[in-house]
Amino acid sequence: MLSPAVTAVQARSPDFSPREFRLALGMFATGVTVVTARTAEGRLLGLTASSFNSLSLEPPLVLWSLAHMAGSMPDLSAGSHYAINVLAAD
Repeated sequence: MLSPAVTAVQARSPDFSPREFRLALGMFATGVTVVTARTAEGRLLGLTASSFNSLSLEPPLVLWSLAHMAGSMPDLSAGSHYAINVLAAD
């Protein structure tokens, strides 16, 4: 059964300082992240991404890459929010 569709929500300002953001990103030398999102229909999706980098402290931005031909590209392109989960070393 599909989850109910989520209504669009305006992004809020972060609850962390640029320094805290930089320190957190500094602990991620390299590795794998899992990008997760919810489609407009409420379906959950996720993918692994090793192309994750910090982009800007002000505003706090990160960059991750996905091939144009990826099956999840249409859903991620249409969405407004996603989460990046950093996997622990273990």
